[in-house]
Amino acid sequence: MAMETLRSGKAFEKLKQIIEVQGGNPNIVHTDIKPGEHRGELKSPADGYVIEFDNKRIVELARIAGAPADNGAGVWIHRKKGEMVKKGEPLITIFADKSWKLTNALKSAEKDYPIIVEGMLLERVQTYKVF
Repeated sequence: MAMETLRSGKAFEKLKQIIEVQGGNPNIVHTDIKPGEHRGELKSPADGYVIEFDNKRIVELARIAGAPADNGAGVWIHRKKGEMVKKGEPLITIFADKSWKLTNALKSAEKDYPIIVEGMLLERVQTYKVF
């Protein structure tokens, strides 16, 4: 049922309604969003597979970087659960409008990494295309 809601476009239409009710532009597209001029990467500490994301931690990092108040602040997640990654490859890019906010977010991330990478794949997650 959930996949049908995504495929049919009903979920996208509901998202647009939510954006409009909150005072935003429901017709915005990803190219309209300009990331902050300051950016830093969290890189994979080892070769392996992405095992787990700490979503609350990722949201916290975005907030430390200035989101949602600063329009250019946020995070870009480069990998999906189950994907292979090599040591040193980017896992997350953090964007900020102010350099000191980026510094704070990166320091916080290094203390408590939001993504777990391990050498053995424990579970493969089925992926779907969203239309």
